[in-house]
Amino acid sequence: MKKKFIAVSVLICALALGSTTLTSCVDDNESASVTAIRDAKAAQLNALANYQQAQADAEKIVAEAEAAIRNAEAKWNEIQNSLQELELEKAQATLATEIEAAQTKAEAELLAQQALLEQAKAELIKVENATDLMTKNRINNLIAAADAIMNGGKYTIYETDIYYDYYGNPIVSASEGEVEINKDESLMGVEAGVNVGLKYQLINKKAERVKAEYDLTDTKLKIAEYVRKEKINLAVDQALLAEYQKYSNTDKETAEKAANEAKAKLNGLQNTLDQAEAVEIAEAAKINAAYTAILATEVEKFLNANSDFDEGGTYAVVTREAVEAETVTVTHDDGTVEDATPNYAWTGTYRNIGTATNPDYIKDTRVSAKEQIIVDEEALAAEVTKAARDLDVAQTNYDAAVKVQTEGLKDAALVKDAPGYQAWDFNNDSGLDLTTATYKDLKDATAAAQKAYDKEATQANRNALDRAEADEATYVAYFDVDDTALENAKEAKAAIDALNTLLTGDAFKAYTAAYEAYIAAHDANVASATATLKAQHNYDVQDDLATTLANVAAGYTDWAEEINTKEKAINNAEKNIANMTDNGTTTGGYTEASRQAYIDALDVEIARLEKEISIKQAQYDSYMSQVEALINGEETPEVPETPEEGGEETPAE
Repeated sequence: MKKKFIAVSVLICALALGSTTLTSCVDDNESASVTAIRDAKAAQLNALANYQQAQADAEKIVAEAEAAIRNAEAKWNEIQNSLQELELEKAQATLATEIEAAQTKAEAELLAQQALLEQAKAELIKVENATDLMTKNRINNLIAAADAIMNGGKYTIYETDIYYDYYGNPIVSASEGEVEINKDESLMGVEAGVNVGLKYQLINKKAERVKAEYDLTDTKLKIAEYVRKEKINLAVDQALLAEYQKYSNTDKETAEKAANEAKAKLNGLQNTLDQAEAVEIAEAAKINAAYTAILATEVEKFLNANSDFDEGGTYAVVTREAVEAETVTVTHDDGTVEDATPNYAWTGTYRNIGTATNPDYIKDTRVSAKEQIIVDEEALAAEVTKAARDLDVAQTNYDAAVKVQTEGLKDAALVKDAPGYQAWDFNNDSGLDLTTATYKDLKDATAAAQKAYDKEATQANRNALDRAEADEATYVAYFDVDDTALENAKEAKAAIDALNTLLTGDAFKAYTAAYEAYIAAHDANVASATATLKAQHNYDVQDDLATTLANVAAGYTDWAEEINTKEKAINNAEKNIANMTDNGTTTGGYTEASRQAYIDALDVEIARLEKEISIKQAQYDSYMSQVEALINGEETPEVPETPEEGGEETPAE
């Protein structure tokens, strides 16, 4: 039968070929149902592609944020060993800002992307209506499972159990349940407008880790500085202890002799100190001269007269920044060390706290020097633009007012049209109809009153003339033009233009040179200040020794007690050095170990997040592969079985 059927078919084709018009024996017209199926599948694949693209865009945002954080970390690793403390702090602040900007940018973009993802998901679910009910349900639940993993939510799972009855017959038991994944346990969940998903958590933890590295370096630097200062105190105590031990067995007579010798040495040391202070005071005059030169610059004089443009002013276009001074370590003759840092806020003047006959000069720091001017170029440009526009508006308003005045003072101008017109403002003794009266009518009324007064200078005629003139003046006053706003705008523009010229031209170069000369004068004074420090130190150590020896001779002090006190101080300093934290105490701040422990904890948390993300990403990819396979009419891929493969309960199909 099959062969006969084929033969008939061939015969039909042959017959068809014999006709005048050749016609294919196969129908090329696709049925409507086939077309619908193909179009539906195309729509499904397109919707799936859109959904996957939206998800890929979200992944790109996360990747860019992580790249920005890695870049900041790389910069930090590159520079932290090559910069001084101040520059390092500035670099740290800059990189921290870059990290925060990356986090903020990622958060905003992920929130916006979430809306696109929801739209793509809705479109994907919508086009599944074209499939058969069974396939539709399987696809929708797979999408729900994938979406729950990605964004948080619920989906259904089926579980099948097989057990055997008493006779060994298998019994199959099927059940279904609901799985819920919290937003903060999903890959990219958003809750109450805030990104809480695992991937955003990972971004934050990585950012925290980089910042923790900054903090660790900062703590190391601070501890090193506190330890250095503590060692200075330690060295002083150790030097005094060595001196005390020389006299530990001194009797009263020997102690008196030693005290007198020590006191005698003080006179020479006092002379040395006085000479050093005299030299320093003389050198300080150069600092004061340099500061006076700063105040005399055109820039400082302008800002002094126009403080609104200075820092803190209403129209501030500059800021003031203190120049950081470099600390100098002074090594004394006895081997102890001391810090010396130029005080750029000091203007180089002294004041006498003693008497005219017995002067005692100290540095006068009651008034600090002005800090260096830094031009805020954006603020300056904004004020220049604002002043120009304010003047344009004021000029336009003034010109309009002048035009109104010109029109209003024409003879034909109606009185009632004057700006601010009120009928009761006028005496109107002549009985004019003020709704139709003109400016000329007012002038004519004044002229008539003048004529009557000229003819007969009575009090009544004078009163009538005064009242007529007042009416005319009232009308003219309606059109008074106030140029205050225009003049103020002109002055404001002239001021900001003048300041702009000062801050962008040779005047500012002259100011900068003057300020640099002031700083240089301070730095040059370090040598004389260091000599004073050394002389003061030598005097203080000798004075302390002389006082202690005198007390021993007088029986007020026990050498053993003095030595014991110093030994305790030394022991305490050594303990402080060993347990120093970054706030200068042994208990209140962070140690290098505590900072490192926090970094280690972050590393553990980052590893946990990365593992969890890896598992959930594998689950998500598996479910989306199954969706694509069902749309294409293929067998669904195997679901991961282990957590390492991304496996969990299989959603209902």
